[in-house]
Order: sequence, then structure tokens, then C-alpha cells
Amino acid sequence: FTLLNMEHDYPIKYECRCNLDRVQRSVALLGVDELDEILRENKPLEVGCEFCGRKYSLTPTEINEVKAKIQQKNLN
Repeated sequence: FTLLNMEHDYPIKYECRCNLDRVQRSVALLGVDELDEILRENKPLEVGCEFCGRKYSLTPTEINEVKAKIQQKNLN
């Protein structure tokens, strides 16, 4: 008995729910110090989804926005 041999009345399909917002929240988990190190390089940050392989690129401006959200949360 395996799922691959089982017949279904409906199609089975894989969909990854990755998106830019999720990537930014994941990058925020790095913390302010790590983001500062990344920003010192002044290059885009390349992030890849481990599930579907989709690539995302965050500009230094977008990384600064993520950092500002972290700092704002820390103030509250």
C-alpha cells in the first residue's frame, strides 16, 4: 500500500505558498546585527525557497525595511 499507487477521484497537485512577504519574515529572523552585516556589503540578498526552488532577491532598501520593522517591534 503506497500513496503513489492509490487512485483518487480528484487530482493531487503540489503548490508552494512561498511569497515575498514570507521571505521577508524569514530574513527578519536573522536579527538586526546579521542584517547590518549583510547591509555593509551593499548587495542584494539572494534567498531561495527550499521547497519549490523559487529565487527571491532583496535589495538593500528592502533589507533596511525589514530591519526597521524588527526595530519597531522591539520598541513596542
